[in-house]
Formats: sequence, structure tokens, C-alpha cells
Amino acid sequence: MKLNKKHTLLELSIFFYFQIKIVYKKVENLSSIQQSIKTEFEQAGFFPKVSIIIPVYNGSNYLKDAIDSALGQTYDNIEIIVINDGSTDEGKTENIALSYGNRIQYFKKSNGGVATALNFGIEKMQGEYFSWLSHDDVYEPQKIEEEVRALLPLKDRTTIIAEGCQIIDASGKKMYTFNLHKIYPEEQLQNSMFIVMRGGANGCALLIHKTHFERVGKFNPQLPTTQDYDLWFRMFRNQKVLFLDSSNVLSRSHEEQGSKVFLEDHINECNRLWIRMMDSLTPEEKIDMSGSEYIYYQELYYFLKSSSNYQEAINHARKRMLSTAAIEYEKTSKHECIEAIGNYCGVDPEFAEKKLLPLRNSKENRPRVVFYVEHQISEDHINHNVIKSANMLTAVYDVILYIFTHRSVDENQIPSIIKKLVIYHSDGLTEKHANILSILKVDLLVYSYCCCEDTLLLLKQANCLGIKTVAWSQEDFFFPYYMDNLQKRLSSQNKYLPMADVVVWPNPDSQALYGLHYANSICIPDLYEIEQNNDQNLIKYWNHLFQILLSHDEKKLHEYFSSKQISFTKNMAVKTLDILAQLIIDIDEKRKTAMEEALNCRMETSRWMECYTNVIESRSWRFTESIRCLANKLKKILHYIKA
Repeated sequence: MKLNKKHTLLELSIFFYFQIKIVYKKVENLSSIQQSIKTEFEQAGFFPKVSIIIPVYNGSNYLKDAIDSALGQTYDNIEIIVINDGSTDEGKTENIALSYGNRIQYFKKSNGGVATALNFGIEKMQGEYFSWLSHDDVYEPQKIEEEVRALLPLKDRTTIIAEGCQIIDASGKKMYTFNLHKIYPEEQLQNSMFIVMRGGANGCALLIHKTHFERVGKFNPQLPTTQDYDLWFRMFRNQKVLFLDSSNVLSRSHEEQGSKVFLEDHINECNRLWIRMMDSLTPEEKIDMSGSEYIYYQELYYFLKSSSNYQEAINHARKRMLSTAAIEYEKTSKHECIEAIGNYCGVDPEFAEKKLLPLRNSKENRPRVVFYVEHQISEDHINHNVIKSANMLTAVYDVILYIFTHRSVDENQIPSIIKKLVIYHSDGLTEKHANILSILKVDLLVYSYCCCEDTLLLLKQANCLGIKTVAWSQEDFFFPYYMDNLQKRLSSQNKYLPMADVVVWPNPDSQALYGLHYANSICIPDLYEIEQNNDQNLIKYWNHLFQILLSHDEKKLHEYFSSKQISFTKNMAVKTLDILAQLIIDIDEKRKTAMEEALNCRMETSRWMECYTNVIESRSWRFTESIRCLANKLKKILHYIKA
């Protein structure tokens, strides 16, 4: 029956009579069920009180649903404790809680975060067992009953009970069910840490005996969004956990959740948590969970990669997976380990066994530095400088020359004192290159092909695995702009060079121009410009830079950049604009007249800027990516000159 203004008073009275009758019937049915269950548990000699704790902050939108679901439990030996964590919604949350009278216990405290509210509730609880209910979640009526029932046959009734959950949207519509029983076999779920390390411990789907808080402590208020998993990790360790094949919690996913409102902070916190958790377990615990340490990290890597965006934790698991595969192979000679290493590194197992692992084990008691070289070793400008620098630095560092090529290499051209690794690939495969560097226990990578689109990503991939990176640009800043085949790669260069720890330029002008946009550059003169008797000065350049990078001291690195900063002078600006103008003329003849006019009147700043602006705003050029980069540089320089 749909109510409207045309209904008579009698019709309205009849409608409300039947509505009230339905409610009373539901209450009678619930009371009957509760009494039956109470009798059953009392006869079994086990009818413990359960404390349902509901922390809430500005939760008027969902709080009523949560409290109603707690009051509607078929197991009625419960207490419901609502903690208002300093809500600021003009009393809306408080009014909802107070409307339940003495059916719940209500407390109000100053805002301190969900961990402090939960800890407050734990201190107030009189029950033997703790059950958390988020203000935006809902319990199915049988939630507490089924969890307590699961304890009945157990000798140890401090066993932690866990189950799955149903994910609902903001309106309460069910989206999907998450329960580890649907994914993993029963024997794996008998390992308490496996449940935690597969993300299966939903805080509201647990029943926890109060003694566990006495044993490991409560929630950590310093962890705003991961206080739950931090506690489950401490609590589940070496404890009995029974995971039920049920999902009696409706867990709401909505945009107001703290983990979504403060997404960046949440991800950073999760990265730290997962790295700490995965490394805190003993080797015995890892083996007990997965059969070997290598498999433990491999499973974690794939789990995190497929189910999270915690990139730091994913990369940490990847690095540990690679190192434990190598260590395990050396100890056991398991073929699966060397096969895995070959697969991750893009080489066959025999190469991994005969080349990679011996080179890994030859690491000396000093930092290992890899100089990356592409294509055939020859007397070209870049390779000459790389080989010469690598040769000089062998006195200070454990140096490897990493040669990536499609062609055969005459290793006689390389000084015998330098360790070398030749990798043949048909494409860049930068992740596999980074995996090789990790297997080799590399501390620092010097990358010299800053215009090579295929492998520039290696700077990011190496950094992801904790390897310090130096992008050594041996060509002038404008070099890519002169070459038609390199202009299309400028977007990759502009994207990945800032990801390097340091970018090294061969001349002050290049450093100053790059420095208009980024602060991670220095200038080390081109080797061709240094006289033979000044080689020691070059070693000092590199050594000073390497020592700062390998100290992992960000403050010291920032101070180093500040001390090496080169001011962009007006003379540099005029010179740069001349180069840019000529480049634009070369790229597009249509703009030739406009650019020549700009060049001719460059000493009249306002007119000069007007001419350049007219050219920049044109959208009809070829090589649009190149022009876009040039236009951005022009705007920055013109702004500088005007100032």
C-alpha cells in the first residue's frame, strides 16, 4: 500500500496496525529463536557474553543499520558498546545512538582515530569475547551465534574464530563475497599466518577472546588506516585460528571510507605494513606456510601484484623472491629455482647457472657498480667513456660492465680487469634487466643511453628494487631535438630521467636548462674534455657522487645538489632561445618567417616574447611531441627573462 494525501484516517489506521503487527511478529520470532539458542548453549555449559563494539565518527548515514543488526542477533548474551570518537556532525550521530536508550551502552570521547575508539571499547567491555562492528557495516542475524557455536566442540576456547564477508555498496546492494575457503584448500587455512598474509582477516568477521589483548596489546593509534592488520599480525602469530566457511558480515565499500579519502597516506602505510610483516616471520614460519622461503616470497609477490596497488611492497617481495631463489638453488640445487631465475631474468637456466650465479657469488666486500652498455662494443663516444670510467673505478668499486646487445661482442676490447656480463635479447625487457641486476646484488647502476626509449624504463625498474641510479647523459641537452629518429623519444626521456637518483650532464648549459624543471642533476665534464693527467680528478667526481648515493642519506644528497646547482643566466637563455628557434625552423618551414622575426628582435623583450608566443601557440607542426617539449622550455625561459 502506497500512502498519499487521499487516504482516509481509517485507511491510515489500518495500515499502521498491520505494520506494527509485522514488527511485533518479528520481535516475537527473534525472542523465540534467542530463547531456544540460549537453552541449547546453557545445556552445553557454554554461554559466554560477547561484547559488540561499534566505533563511529560522523556516521549518521549508516550507524542505525549497524546497531539494528547487532540488536537483531539470534545469540542474545551480548552487550553493544557504541563509542562516538568526537563526531562533528551537529549531534546527528549522537542522537541516533541515544535513541536506543539502555539497549546499548553509549560513550563519547574526543577524536583520536578508530584505534583509540576501539581501545576505549575494549577497556569498557564486560564480555568474554570481542566482536568489532564498523558503523558502516552490518551483521547477519546468525553472525555471533555461528561463531560461538564453532567454539563448542573445541578444547581451547581462546581459539580465534574468523570467517568471510559479503561486500556491499553504499546503498547496501551485495557486490560479491570474499571468503578464503573459496580460494584455498582447508589445510592452508589451518595456518594462522597464511590467513593474515592472504588478506583474509576482516576485523568485523572475527570473534576474539579477551586474553589475546592481554597477551599482545591493543590497536596502535599511530596507524590510522592499518591498525587492524598490524594487530591481527601480532595476535594470530603462533595461535590457533578456525576459519569458517561462512560470510556473515556485510562489509560496505563507499567513498567516505578513510582508506579512500586519504588514499595516498593509506597506500604508504600499507606498503610499510606489508614489508614489515613479510620480513618479520622466521625462516621456519615461512617454510611452514609455503614449503620454502623462495615459494613464500613468490606467492606473496603474485598475491600483492594481483590484489593491491602497494607498489613498494610488491617490489620488495619481488626482490626477496629473486634473492631467495638464488640462495635456495645454491643450497639445494633444486631445478625449479634455477628455472625460475632464468624465467624472471629472460635467460635460459644454463646461462643463469653458469653466468649469473657465479657473478653474483663473486661480489667483493665493497659496493657493486654496474655500467650499462648497449649494442656492440666499439669506439663510439658513449661506449668509450663508459669503458674508461669503469676501468678507472675498479680500484674503488666492484665494477661490472653490463652489455646488452643483439650482436656478437669481442670481449678482447674490454680491459680484463673489468667483470663483464653480455646479455642477448631481441627487445628491451627492462623488468628482466632489473631482475638480473637484483640477482647480481648491484648497489648502483650507471645508465648511459638517455635517448633510448626501449630501456629508459630501466631507471624506474632498478629504483623499484632498491638500486641507486645515475642517468649519465653524455650528449648535449638538445641532442635529441636535432635527430628526427630521436624526437619521438623525448616523452620517455622527460618521463624517466626525473626518476633517476642523479642525472649527469656533460656541460653547464645542459645542466642549467634541465634544472629549470628538475632538481636531480649535476655536471661532470665529458671525458674527451679532460686531459689524460686529470683522470684522478674524474675518479674523485664519480667517487664523491657514489658515496653520497650509497649512504642513502636524502639530506646529504639534497645538499649535494644544492652545492652543484648552476644558475640559468641571461646569456644561457639567449643562447638557448637561438637554438630552440633554429630547431623549430628546421622542424617546420611554415614557421620559419615567424621564428626569424623573433630572432631579429630578441633584444626587444616584449616584442621577442610576442613573436615566440605566436609560434608556440601554433598547433599545425609535425613532430608534435618534440614541439610540445620545445614550447614548454620556451615558456619557462621567457618567463625567466621577463622576471
